[in-house]
Amino acid sequence: MRATAATLFGLIVLAPLAIADVHVVRNTDGVQAVQTAVDAAASGDVILVQPGSYSRVIVANKGLSILADGAPVPLIVGGVEVRDIPAGEVFVLNGFRVSSKNSENFDIAFVAEDCSGELFVENCTFVSPSGLAGPDTSKVNGRTGARLSNVQSSVWNRCTAIGGSGANATFSQVGIGGSGFSLGSGDHALFDCIAVAGYGGSINDIAPLSGAPGGFGASFSDFGFFSGCDLTGGNGGLGECGLFCGEGGDGGDAIAFGSFQTPGEAWTLNNNYVAGLGGSYPISGDNGEDVNPVGASVHQVLQGSAKHLEISPVVRVFGSGQAKVGGDAGELAYLFYSFDLAFAPNLGLNAVFMPAPSFGFIRLGLLPESGEKIVPFTAQPINGLDAVSIYLQALLIDGSGINMSGPSALTIVDSAF
Repeated sequence: MRATAATLFGLIVLAPLAIADVHVVRNTDGVQAVQTAVDAAASGDVILVQPGSYSRVIVANKGLSILADGAPVPLIVGGVEVRDIPAGEVFVLNGFRVSSKNSENFDIAFVAEDCSGELFVENCTFVSPSGLAGPDTSKVNGRTGARLSNVQSSVWNRCTAIGGSGANATFSQVGIGGSGFSLGSGDHALFDCIAVAGYGGSINDIAPLSGAPGGFGASFSDFGFFSGCDLTGGNGGLGECGLFCGEGGDGGDAIAFGSFQTPGEAWTLNNNYVAGLGGSYPISGDNGEDVNPVGASVHQVLQGSAKHLEISPVVRVFGSGQAKVGGDAGELAYLFYSFDLAFAPNLGLNAVFMPAPSFGFIRLGLLPESGEKIVPFTAQPINGLDAVSIYLQALLIDGSGINMSGPSALTIVDSAF
């Protein structure tokens, strides 16, 4: 189906839509208000979170859309945990800063486990704590910014994940630096994301011990796609000398993937890499690598340039929003949209194509000299429904080929909310 920019998102009235309830969370509802809304929600519901500070959120066995609604960015302290999202459902998190404080909850800022459904995370920042020196060695390692385990597929757009540094120590165990993203098995795509790993812990007194390794910017087992990302490995910790000398810890790779037992595959397009440096004194550890395919893993470097799409995440009916497409001047831009997600790596498009097979598209025209085109729109009525989510992705064409942006999600909400 083809539409013009004038009918942008008006065509949703023609689509078969699932009924979704809307839950509004206000700061005055208390710090546990997001969790209360999650517990009350059914699969497919939308939770709008107004600015404020909220406590840890746990989502299990249902796909939900948890969306920041207004500025400043809402803060979730204590982390977000997602598990057991069923096949055919989508969990969406958009617009939050999530932290995990040492004094309250020594844990990872974002954890997802055992999900057969899709994860779609956009415009979020995850900050995990550094390790704690002391007798409890379970807390010496820096925590990963965002960690996935047994998740079928995930998409990250304009997200930042910061791992904590390992604890320094005197005559005791030093901590390993936490990775930015640890994605595990499954298929994963990162667009315009920032990953910063923590440093390895150092020996802070004269002792014959080695420093700890820095974390990875991002790591995964099976398949990973990275477009327009900044990925930084952590530096290794410093060693020390006593009767004999310890070594500096190894620097972390910007991307590490696969294993000797199970090869992985990485597709990369226009990323910036900063590998961690090996810790020094007296013997330096090894520096990390920009991209480290372990064993027989395969690294596919894509040609072309990274493209960008940013859309207003929440718009009320008859309210105004905009879609912003970024690329190179003179490229012909299209906007694909769908009401469901698919995960389809496509070398011909230099991308992971996200809209489901039943998609429509809108011709936006040529990008101007600035390389950025802004398309304003007014959200149209949604057949009496409370809310509907649309997944969009820009396709750009020039004489050298075709490239696609990362996906972006728009949720249109009835003006009563």
